[in-house]
Amino acid sequence: MKVKSIILCLMMISICFAGCLGVEDPVINEDESEPSEELSDDWPSYYVVTANDLPVCDANTLGRLYYVEADTNFQACTSNGWTIIQIGGNTSSPSLTVNHPPSISAQIWPGEGSTLLMGSSDGDGTRTLHIFLDWNVSDSDGNISSLGVDTDNDGLIDVPLFSNTGVLTQESIEIETDQYVNGSIPVPMEVGNTFFRSNDYSDEGCILFWSKRITLIAVDDLGATSSKQIILNDYVPHKVTHMLASIQGVSTAYGISAADLAWISSAACMQHPSINTNNEYRAEDHPSATTSGMTDTLLRLSFVNGPDDLEWQHLNITLFDEEQGKSYKCTPNGVDCSIGEETADSVWRGSEVISIAEGGSTDICGQSGNGGDEGNSCELKILIWYKGTQLEGTTSIVAVV
Repeated sequence: MKVKSIILCLMMISICFAGCLGVEDPVINEDESEPSEELSDDWPSYYVVTANDLPVCDANTLGRLYYVEADTNFQACTSNGWTIIQIGGNTSSPSLTVNHPPSISAQIWPGEGSTLLMGSSDGDGTRTLHIFLDWNVSDSDGNISSLGVDTDNDGLIDVPLFSNTGVLTQESIEIETDQYVNGSIPVPMEVGNTFFRSNDYSDEGCILFWSKRITLIAVDDLGATSSKQIILNDYVPHKVTHMLASIQGVSTAYGISAADLAWISSAACMQHPSINTNNEYRAEDHPSATTSGMTDTLLRLSFVNGPDDLEWQHLNITLFDEEQGKSYKCTPNGVDCSIGEETADSVWRGSEVISIAEGGSTDICGQSGNGGDEGNSCELKILIWYKGTQLEGTTSIVAVV
């Protein structure tokens, strides 16, 4: 009877908070012109014998409330997982008390007289990273019942921690003969990794960006769980190139998947052209005079040294008006600053002379000379980057008349 009374009390309270539990309020129609909506038979409060009998807390059970007989409490499926709901209190008025999960503070700690990054061979082609962690965990409304580090990010604790605060674990590992790493956390390098592909990164071509993380997990005495990820990207070779991946044993040691290894070893990546170029350009005043219009041709650009044809998709040409303090990005057929080619195609050929002109929407350089609004000349400066690298060339001010 006691259990039934508690459930009845909870049902009455839950009516007030029906929106929180996923049950819509009945529609009250004062003029009774339409029938009221009845409560659904699928009432979101349930009963289990033990907490182990609770179903998985996911999108299908979100908002459900279960009475757990063995623990004499209620648990609700929330966005943070199963959460203890305590009904009642020390006062005469019942209250709803939600269990707060533990709070976690943690960061990498180098340790006195130790190196920040140490690695050891596992003897099977894989390797282990040994780190030191400075951690502090607390629970504002209870105690910590379980604490440890998930080193492969599978959601399970791999290295238990036996104090809520500390910098040293109980691990003692011999990484070489008579050389021990005491108090560290061993992190396997071949699991728990995430790799992201980049087809064209700076001057390195194909790159696998390597993200390495571990997770500190804390569980309190009422079952609430908190976790904190610690990023190890600063302590591992976070970029994997084709040359690195081709070294025997690297894919096994660092857990590079067969698909990622095949991608970075593909013909497209291996034959990626070098973006380093020795092209050097010259910028000079165009023979055409400037006017007060918005379509003046301003500069001529050519290569003093042009061994390579440069793709427009990787070129960044910026024009600076030194007198007005403005800058303009120049592109083929640009609306502010337009690039004209001898032959319109996808590349600026090493032997090709191009022009820089106003695009029709902005008067970059007004009329110069003979009392024009620009004075004797319009002072321009141009800088050119190719795939993020600045080209050699005319970087001084060019007087445009």
